[in-house]
Amino acid sequence: MELTCQHCRRLPATRPRHLCRRCWACVAVRLSYPTRGGRTDRRGLGQDNAEPPPCPAPTAILPGPAKVAVLATRAAAGVSLWHPCDNGGEE
Repeated sequence: MELTCQHCRRLPATRPRHLCRRCWACVAVRLSYPTRGGRTDRRGLGQDNAEPPPCPAPTAILPGPAKVAVLATRAAAGVSLWHPCDNGGEE
C-alpha cells in the first residue's frame, strides 16, 4: 500500500514527514508538519557530537568495580568519563 501525501492527499509521499515532492518543496508546508523520528531526526540528547565538560578531578582507582562506580557517577553528572590523569598518572 502506497502512502499518500499528508498535505495534498493526492500524490505519493516520497519525502520525509510523509509529504510528496511538490509539498516538500514549499518550505511553509514542510515546516507545518513535525518530523516522525526517522533517520533524518536523530538529534536528541547525545546526538550533537559536543564534548562534555571535563571531570573535576582524576581518580587513582584501578580498573574494576570501584572504577565502574566512579565512571557511573561521572556519567550521571554529565561530565567527561575520562580524565587525562586517571589511575595515578602525572598531574
